Amino acid sequence: MNDHRQKHILECLEKWGNNNADIRAIVIAGSIARNDNTADFYSDVDAIVIVKKIKKYKETFRWAEAIEKPISFYYGITGNLFFVRRVYFDDGLGLDINFVSEKAIRFAYGLAVLKQRAGWLLKLLPGFLLTMFNQAIYFYTDYVCRGKRFLVDRAGLSRKLNKIEQIFPFKADNEISLGRLQNAIDEFWQNAWRMAIKLYRNELFIAKYECDHAMVSNLLLLITVYTKFKNGKNLETWNKGKNIEKWAPPFIVEGIRQIYSRYDGGDTWRGLMATMNLFDKVYNLLIQEEDFQSLKSPGETINKWVNDLKCKHEVEVI
Repeated sequence: MNDHRQKHILECLEKWGNNNADIRAIVIAGSIARNDNTADFYSDVDAIVIVKKIKKYKETFRWAEAIEKPISFYYGITGNLFFVRRVYFDDGLGLDINFVSEKAIRFAYGLAVLKQRAGWLLKLLPGFLLTMFNQAIYFYTDYVCRGKRFLVDRAGLSRKLNKIEQIFPFKADNEISLGRLQNAIDEFWQNAWRMAIKLYRNELFIAKYECDHAMVSNLLLLITVYTKFKNGKNLETWNKGKNIEKWAPPFIVEGIRQIYSRYDGGDTWRGLMATMNLFDKVYNLLIQEEDFQSLKSPGETINKWVNDLKCKHEVEVI
């Protein structure tokens, strides 16, 4: 971390936490918390704030004014036991702040101890209760899995949080089920056909907005699974394709350069075909591996549908 703005906001967060008894712990995560020099001048600060009374932070952004001078606010994911807020301050620095109820942490710690000593007892707890707390647990472990450090630690919460992370480790994409992967394959090809239909109708905006992004998301999942399988499950593939140029095989990176198109009917058809071709290439490599041979794809059939419709569209335009 080489930005005085980031150092300043960390100092403000620490002061805010130490002066507010309701705040039980502040954990810094993300690139700011790591020692791998990935943070730069524009890196946001990612923080988890564990509080006693979570509702008081949920409805307004007054708490942000106690940290620094905010100019923009964003309401993110909201759950019963945790929620996300994003703030930008007047110097351009962003703060992604995740509020978590102290009750959730203490209960999660109890679950961690129970799982370690007598895991079978977890099955006796109500399913809805486990689901609710599991959401908070994996929200936390996902957020800190690449590194963390404590700015504020009251009542020994750091020990409890470390225990939770040990017993309920974050599950990366290399551990996804074949069922989820199969669903992604089917969703990709369904969206490819839907996009072709929209392009045939000259509905360019909705084709890009509704189908293009969904296809790329499923393509990214397939790329991630394939790359981790070939290079080891501990390969860092980051989140949402970050640094894909560094961790994906060269043929995939080259293919990605072809899939994005201009806001133009002809070029969007080209981008669609390139996206399908890259997806098909990665899929065919993946199913050569014994672990993935049960996967099925409608790609050959839908590819033909799309090509036929594209040819029909070209003839009609002429």
